[in-house]
Amino acid sequence: MLSSLLCVLLCMPGIARAQTTASLWNGTTAPSPAQLDPDTTPVEVGVRFQSSAPGVLDKVRFYRDPLAPLTRCEVHVWSASGALLASSVWVG
Repeated sequence: MLSSLLCVLLCMPGIARAQTTASLWNGTTAPSPAQLDPDTTPVEVGVRFQSSAPGVLDKVRFYRDPLAPLTRCEVHVWSASGALLASSVWVG
């Protein structure tokens, strides 16, 4: 599963001024085939981030290997103390 999925969190600050988008990678970033692991065991991976302004998590972007079938993806957002703040399931 790790070989077919790379989640990227996008943060949309909820500021009264003009909205801006923050992202971890640009739109063309993708792992090379040498970085893909053939292991199909599901794992949960994460990215720790901190915002300097209040905001909302508006979108989640993920990379799927075009050759790897994916019918379900779970996304979780955790607080710094480990409490589950939000979750979503993508079915495609």
